[in-house]
Amino acid sequence: MIDKTAEKPLARQVPHRGTALNLPKQEAVPAKISADRERSLVLRVGEALFRKGQPKTDVYRVEAGVVFTSSGGDDRSQRSFDMAEPGDFVGLGFLELHSNSAFAMTDCVVSSFSQKEFGELADHDAGLRAQEARGITQEFELRKAECVAEASRKSTAQRLAAYLLVVARMNRVEGREGNIIPESISCDFLTNLLEVSFEELSDATKELHKSKLIALDDQDRAEIVDFELLEDFANA
Repeated sequence: MIDKTAEKPLARQVPHRGTALNLPKQEAVPAKISADRERSLVLRVGEALFRKGQPKTDVYRVEAGVVFTSSGGDDRSQRSFDMAEPGDFVGLGFLELHSNSAFAMTDCVVSSFSQKEFGELADHDAGLRAQEARGITQEFELRKAECVAEASRKSTAQRLAAYLLVVARMNRVEGREGNIIPESISCDFLTNLLEVSFEELSDATKELHKSKLIALDDQDRAEIVDFELLEDFANA
């Protein structure tokens, strides 16, 4: 468990070597934030600062020591590793849950910042914005890889159902009838998008139609019969 005992206030002139990220870092900290930097965490070697999947509440600046971060799933080719040194932030990104895990490689001290506080700091430091952008990019690429992997495990009919749901939501946003798909679903675009043959697309269409999830007119334009059941089918 992380020892949350308050340490003596840390000096504000933290060495910003940036060896982990190779980014220029400035020292200016808004007074209203620096005056309230009493929240520090002490980590012993091997202790976790946070783990993948935990709610993302604060972001953390390494004040002393080295924090090791790892992200990705079981596929080693998708994993990424990094080391955060004094002055580096960890826990950045746009997802609500942590996409990686952070552990102390050495005895460490880190300071916690709310998202709002970090934003105020970054307003005075272009290097922090660069760190933030890097964190967002890493999470986006990871989420994209997860979505692609998840889609590859779905049947053609499930992926077709997901496509129809997306189009239906777009229709609603744009003021059209949500349950009507105006274009034919027997087209080159969908075979390329789903990476299937016309025969596979036809079989998937028949499966949705037979299950009474969609209705088809004489031009193979689809009408969603039951949104909830179609969504359940796509996510099964």
